[in-house]
Amino acid sequence: MTIFIPMLDFGASGGYRVLAELGNRWHATGVECVYLVPWFAGEARYPVDAPVVYVGVLGRETTRRTRELSGVGRVALAQLALTRGLRVLSRPGDVVFSNHFLTTNAALGLERRGVTHVRLMQAEESEYYPGNGAKARFYRRLVRRADELAPNVIVNSPEFLVGDSRRLGVLPPGIDLTTFGPSETAERPLTLGTVGRSEPWKGTDRVLQAVRLAEIAGEYVVSVADFGAELSGFSDLPLRTTVPASDSELADWYRSVDFVIVGGSGQPGAYHYPCLEALATGATLVTPWYRPAETANAWVVAEPTPELLSEAIKAALGDPEQRRARREAGLATVKELDWRHLAASALELIQDAAGR
Repeated sequence: MTIFIPMLDFGASGGYRVLAELGNRWHATGVECVYLVPWFAGEARYPVDAPVVYVGVLGRETTRRTRELSGVGRVALAQLALTRGLRVLSRPGDVVFSNHFLTTNAALGLERRGVTHVRLMQAEESEYYPGNGAKARFYRRLVRRADELAPNVIVNSPEFLVGDSRRLGVLPPGIDLTTFGPSETAERPLTLGTVGRSEPWKGTDRVLQAVRLAEIAGEYVVSVADFGAELSGFSDLPLRTTVPASDSELADWYRSVDFVIVGGSGQPGAYHYPCLEALATGATLVTPWYRPAETANAWVVAEPTPELLSEAIKAALGDPEQRRARREAGLATVKELDWRHLAASALELIQDAAGR
């Protein structure tokens, strides 16, 4: 049995991290798995240990070649290469482990060839394409097709596919606790951290507005792990930016801050990597409701408005004893999300699907 993990590209979002970690853990235990990507895919943001197979538009294995593509053309060629590649390379008894709605669509129908298709559903992807434009409507149709036709589904949040017979089980995203762990608090000015993103729904603006509203007394720093945020409107804040280039650098950034503030407005109740990483490194977490945050380990706001985030920041600053208690609760929470355990659970769910 070979597990094929089709990917449109090697990106920097949390979904790519999940696929990289699962493949690495399976490969380390002797499971044969392969990352299948289009010939123009970039370098892996998250290191992968299992073999990477590049496929061309005819689905045949080829060498990686850089090609400047963007927009719909890049997406169409990627899906074409993956659709044909899965049919050329997979054999009866193999498994396709898809994730993104486009890779799920690429794998539909393979079960008729004796290939087990399992989808890992990590988000309500239709929310990423709002509006009534032609492109948004087209992508939402493809999302619905993937949601409705994937034969076996692992979900990453208990809210997804409740009562659906295709649901194999729940697999939350994990974390490498050998990389993301706490350190002793160093002498430094109060440091408020946030992960800066360009997407409006990620809420970087809301976080910085909240810090401004909090009117923090004394010396403090706002540290931004910057992945494309627009910061020009906040020159009045004591901003410090860094661009982590690896997991170890990202973990170092988390350990360099006292607070992590999350302002996202999409996918409430889903697992969110900044929350998971903040708790694992012992930071005080202020966030709307994203798992694994809860009132026992974080300051959770009902809505990610600047006003509510600001009030939560002030409440946490005013209660050092609760900060210590919630820090310990957060460190205990993440122990259940170690990748070693989750990769084994995922493999069991896949084997269950193959035996159906």
